[in-house]
This record gives sequence, structure tokens and C-alpha cells, in this order.
Amino acid sequence: MPKEKIAESGDYNLSLDRYSLGANAGTTIYPKVKLSEVVELNPSKQEVASLPEGTEISFVPMSDINENNISFKPKEVRPIKEVFKGYTYFRDGDVLVAKVTPCFENGKAGIARELKNKVAFGSSEFYVMRPDLKKILPEYIYYIVASDRFREAGKPQMTGTGGLQRVPKAFVQNYEIPLPSLSVQEELVAELERYQRIIDGARQIVSNYKPEIEIDPKWEMRKVGEVADVQLGKMLDKTKHTKGKLFSYVRNVSVRWGEIDTHDLPKMYFEEDELERFGLKAGDVLVCEGGEPGRAAVWDGRLADLKYQKAVHRVRFKVPYEPSLIIYYLQHLSESGQLRGLLSGTTIKHLTLDSFRKLIVPVPPVEEQKSIVTRLALERASIDSAKTLITLYESKIRRKIGEVWGTSEP
Repeated sequence: MPKEKIAESGDYNLSLDRYSLGANAGTTIYPKVKLSEVVELNPSKQEVASLPEGTEISFVPMSDINENNISFKPKEVRPIKEVFKGYTYFRDGDVLVAKVTPCFENGKAGIARELKNKVAFGSSEFYVMRPDLKKILPEYIYYIVASDRFREAGKPQMTGTGGLQRVPKAFVQNYEIPLPSLSVQEELVAELERYQRIIDGARQIVSNYKPEIEIDPKWEMRKVGEVADVQLGKMLDKTKHTKGKLFSYVRNVSVRWGEIDTHDLPKMYFEEDELERFGLKAGDVLVCEGGEPGRAAVWDGRLADLKYQKAVHRVRFKVPYEPSLIIYYLQHLSESGQLRGLLSGTTIKHLTLDSFRKLIVPVPPVEEQKSIVTRLALERASIDSAKTLITLYESKIRRKIGEVWGTSEP
């Protein structure tokens, strides 16, 4: 590429692969075109300069744009005179894509629809693509710019420093895409939208689900410290703890809702008199003290001699109690906001040992405990199935886009 062309764009990233088309490689049966041949990039706001100053139009900040979702709903309306300067102009049918990190990498893009008076201004960190409707559909553009292929090609081209790196305009203009006929695009988009509706429905199920436990007034209510032995783990101090034997231990980050991640566990020294005190048995419940206080999981005993660190509470019941019940109850309290009153700290929140021991929990009869846990486990299995469905259909979308490029993956 001639240096004069690079200078015209204002983008100076002189790595050898700056304008390489290697990321677009693939044997496609469709002709390839640059995006600049089928879209108008960043249409001029002078198109609406003659509108009366009081004309109400939509205003779209970056936060309104979703990740990996073609649709977004503008939430604000402003008079055009307030936003004409300093913001990005677009109208109904335009495709938006974030150009700044981390929004670009996270897949923030969408098609503008149902704008107030069909006009909007928004974040200066958008690229706006107006399709030539005789050649390309806005939905097809969206699936191209929202694809992993486009993002992976754009990331190494980003310019700037720190958290303000941006995808250069020249990259977007010169990015080559396969261009099927409009009829083929329509068929492709119809199939992808069908997949997307399934994904959206599954996401609704996942995002709206909350485990619920209806408290029966007849149940006994007791403090956690009365029904269980609750202890914090060993504090990590590499300068002091150099005696004993090395054992793997669970950290706060290892404890997720309903599961414990044992991949790549760290180790520290434990002396003989600490092995039982900081040891774990199958059925113990581990609860986060910080990070996301209250997040909990049952230890299943799959690893021998596993220990735990101070940022984690170990709950070992002294009375008959289904371990999973307290996890569902903690999740219910966390998601409903009821757990906040027990937390300490201003910026970083903690569920202290004293506060946790004083937490009141339901103690239903054992048979009812089992019934509740069984019901909630079935509900959780349904949520897991919905998550699997999301992964499956996201993969279908990637494969379909890949087919356009002549590859099995995008």
C-alpha cells in the first residue's frame, strides 16, 4: 500500500501485517469486496443539519449496545441541538460497531431500529455502516462485523495506548468480505435469525432464573453457627509458612456457584497439627468470604488431602442437613439483595466469620430438605440445558458464517 494512502487515513501502525488480508483467508465461492464498496462509513451529520433545533431524536450511549445481539433499544430522547456536536450520527437501518477496546473485542454491535424520528446520535466510539441496499443487507453486515473472524482480524490492528486502543478506520474500509447475491443473503440471514431467536430465548431463561425457597412458618429457623461448625482457612504467608508438607488448597476464585474448580490449584505448606483443621471432607460446604461474598459450593471429595485458604469459610454440619440447601438459600439471599445487610466493608465487601455464623437459615425436616434440593437440582439441570443450547447455536452461527468464507469455522 502506498505511504500516501496510509497517511490519508491518519492511522499509523507500521507493523508488517498492518494491511494484510491473511485473516480473511479462505476459499469462498462468492466474490470478495471491501466493506467500503458496499457501505458508507460514518455518514455525514450534515444530512440532518437542517432539522429544527428542538427536534427530538434518540440518544444511544455505548452502554445501550448489547454484546453478541443484533438488537438494542434506545432508552434516551434528546433535542438534536444538545447532541449535534461531539457525538456520532446515524439513522434507522444503519449498522453500529464499537471501535474502542474492550467493547470491540466483546462484540458490541447492532442495527439501529425504531429511533425517535428515525434519527439518533450516540457515542463517538461507534463506527456507523450504512449499507448499499442494492448490494448488501444490514443484517448480513452485522453478522460479518459481529463474527470472531472480524474481531480477531481487527485486534492486532488497533492503535493507541492503554485502555483507549481503537480499530482504525482504514481497517474497516479495507476489510474484504464475501458478497453473495441478495437472495442468498436473505436465506442466510433468515437461518441465522432463527438460530438467534433460540439463543435469545435460552438467554432469557438463564438470566431470569433465580432459585426460590418458600419458607414454611412451621420450619425451625436457626443460626448457621448453631447447626454447623464454621471455620476460615489458613492465611497464606510465604515468608512464614515454610515448614510441613505442600498441599493443594482451594482459593476464593476456585469456589463458584454450585461447583469447585480444581484446575491448576496452588500449594502451600501445612504442618501436622493443621492437616485436620484446614482439611476438607466430602459434604463440606465452601463459602466465599470476599470477592462475591456468599458464593458457595459443596465439596465432593474427588481429590484427597485438599485444604482451603482463609478467604473461604468451611461449613461442616453438626445436625442432619442437606449441604446443597444452604447453597441454594445463599444464592437466593444474594440475588434478592438480602445478603447485603450482613456484609462489611465500604468498597470491598466481606462476609465475616462472625456475621456468617449469625446468619439465620431454615432447618426444615430432613425429608422436606431432600424434596427441596431435588426440585432445585431439576431446575438447575434445566438452566444448564439452556446454557448448552446457547453454546450449541452460537456454534451453528459461527459455522454458517464460516461456510460463506469457505471454511468450517469463521
